[in-house]
Amino acid sequence: MVLQFGFVTIFVAAFPLAPLFALINNALEIRMDAMKMMSSFRRPVAQRVKNIGIWYGILDSIGKMSVLTNAVIIAFTSDFIPRSLYYNKFGKMSGYLNSTLSAYKIKDLKDMYYNKTEIEIMESNNNFTCLYQGNRNPPGKGQYEPNMEYWQLLTMRLAFVFAFEHIISITTMLLRWLIPDVPATLRQNMRQHQYLTNELIMQQELKRAKQDRTSTNNQESSNQFSN
Repeated sequence: MVLQFGFVTIFVAAFPLAPLFALINNALEIRMDAMKMMSSFRRPVAQRVKNIGIWYGILDSIGKMSVLTNAVIIAFTSDFIPRSLYYNKFGKMSGYLNSTLSAYKIKDLKDMYYNKTEIEIMESNNNFTCLYQGNRNPPGKGQYEPNMEYWQLLTMRLAFVFAFEHIISITTMLLRWLIPDVPATLRQNMRQHQYLTNELIMQQELKRAKQDRTSTNNQESSNQFSN
């Protein structure tokens, strides 16, 4: 169950249907386990414990790590940040694909990609450059180095990771404060039960003290009568 929780939470941005499949699997597994406990296995011996032990720390650590991994997946592997940045800059999405492409001079291609004959054929067809996806400078001064759009996009990606992590952390803290581990009604019942238990113990102690006092008085009376 912990492994399933880890895979679902850490990689949910890469496969959003994973929580749905996990829910279906767990619903079936609960009923299958119930059937096995009722008909196939010996009834387990119940043990009283305060919590789930070390597993709470493990689940909490996985949950915190999943926030960071999902933020990085969304920021660096999807087009959400580039598209949002382009739309805020131009107010429309037309021309977005061309903005993601950079030019590369065919003569600068290494022999491992094309031989000289193929390059000459491309140039004879007036194909002197090719396009690739990346925010790089065109051939010339500072060619193929990251351009200003590259650094802007990188800054926006890091800012998104920072904001995403803090928003989730604040939301988690708020939910923990709004939804306590022990409901108010249950806490009140526990206090009432503790109060009644203490009252019962005090009554028993008082009754025992009275019995001891009575027995002591009787013993003293018998000793005086014998004397």
